[in-house]
Amino acid sequence: MAPSRSTARNQLVSITGCTPTTATSLLEKHNWKLEEAVNAYLENGSSRATLVASDPQIEHIYKTYQDPADPERIDVDGVLKYLDDLGIEPEDPKSLTLAFFLEAPSMGVFTRTKFIGNWSKTSARSVAEMKQYIDNLDSTIKQCDPLQFVQLYNFTFDFSMENPGQRLLAIDTAVEYWKMLLYKRPEFEGCQLRFDQWFQFLTTHKKSITKDTWRMVYLFFKEVVASDPENLSEYDEMASWPSVIDEYIEWLRETES
Repeated sequence: MAPSRSTARNQLVSITGCTPTTATSLLEKHNWKLEEAVNAYLENGSSRATLVASDPQIEHIYKTYQDPADPERIDVDGVLKYLDDLGIEPEDPKSLTLAFFLEAPSMGVFTRTKFIGNWSKTSARSVAEMKQYIDNLDSTIKQCDPLQFVQLYNFTFDFSMENPGQRLLAIDTAVEYWKMLLYKRPEFEGCQLRFDQWFQFLTTHKKSITKDTWRMVYLFFKEVVASDPENLSEYDEMASWPSVIDEYIEWLRETES
């Protein structure tokens, strides 16, 4: 059974940060299907793309790292050099914030259009200023901008794919990014045991995660787990959670009985 319309509206507002009026309009357009409304908002309504004049200083920085064989992109070698110059380790979560800011199509690739266009929208005109900008953006996303965090979180699914056209995310990769993105967030304080159990359940029972499941996991932990980590009293088996979450709850009940 689908959640009530008021519940669906509240969930859409919670996960996207949109107004209740916008949520109602989106849900009506998508026949009150929450996942479709979330996807529509995040893929269309939150686009950051605008026309902006490029800056010669940004052009110069870009050329320092561009792929000699393909000037329209920075390949993995250039990305690693750029990260090194920024003082960011590839494993540092800030590297993900940078990829999000530059709308990287995949790991190890930045496009000329997004690099020059997105940096030209900022006041950063040197690598040092770019580093400061990413530091500030990373801090803002982590501490006080839940909408941008949700955008970063959802960006991560496609970004982490290893092959073009891949639709499913391997469990080990998903767990790695969940640990990076969610495990230590302030709103999930006290939820670490449930995260560990979630990871255990997935690694022993599942092989991959869909995009819709990836997106709904954040909402599940925010609305259900964080509200009552011990009893999960906010869980409603009649709500429209992905089946893997329902299976997780059933698994918990069996293992904890």
